[in-house]
Amino acid sequence: MKKFLAGIVLLNVISNLALADTSNDQMLFKHSYLNLQMGYGGILSGTSTLPYTVTDHDISSSANVGSVSYRFSGGYLFNITPRLQIGPELGYNGYGDSYYSIAFDGVNNPKAIEYSGHTFDLLANSIYHFNHRWSIGAKLGIASVHQTLHLGNGNYSKSKALSEIGFTGYYQFNKQLGLNFGFLTTLGGSTPDPLANASIVQGSPDNDPELFIPNDSSDVANVGSLFAGLSFQF
Repeated sequence: MKKFLAGIVLLNVISNLALADTSNDQMLFKHSYLNLQMGYGGILSGTSTLPYTVTDHDISSSANVGSVSYRFSGGYLFNITPRLQIGPELGYNGYGDSYYSIAFDGVNNPKAIEYSGHTFDLLANSIYHFNHRWSIGAKLGIASVHQTLHLGNGNYSKSKALSEIGFTGYYQFNKQLGLNFGFLTTLGGSTPDPLANASIVQGSPDNDPELFIPNDSSDVANVGSLFAGLSFQF
């Protein structure tokens, strides 16, 4: 909620700055644009610890949350003032996978859990131009978040609509090509712990203990990414 309110405040500040500007500077961006971005991000799931011991096997876990992510987006900007543009943006985000490893002390077969996901979003994008090179932007909207929990006994998917907020800086090489950098994150999701409802099933004396995770133990988590990329205006 704090990030959501911060986004609204920033949008208001940008609008006030632009309305106060009465210069006749030439618009720096054209109306239509396409962004290609890469960065680091993933599903913001929790890290887990299992305080269990089964037949002298201490159980521990580790997490590797996030990896390379990417985003494709495009939109149309309307001229509000000579320095301010606002318009809709459609985007697709592919987020880095999150991995969990469950280790049994003395047993050489760690269990693996994997989260993967992607989002489709519709955002209101605003850009304020300081000069012919530098600009800042704020985005606010809704994202359809799709996530899959991969277990040894199958894959389990869930989807949920979450609010989304982002901030971006821009540097223009010319009127057709620019560099952008910033972050984007959803709000209102859970912070699921894939092992919160896990239990240990003891096998026969000749078999290793098994980890059991209920299918419904996965909930839709927030996703976020730091990114940089190119902007094409036309």
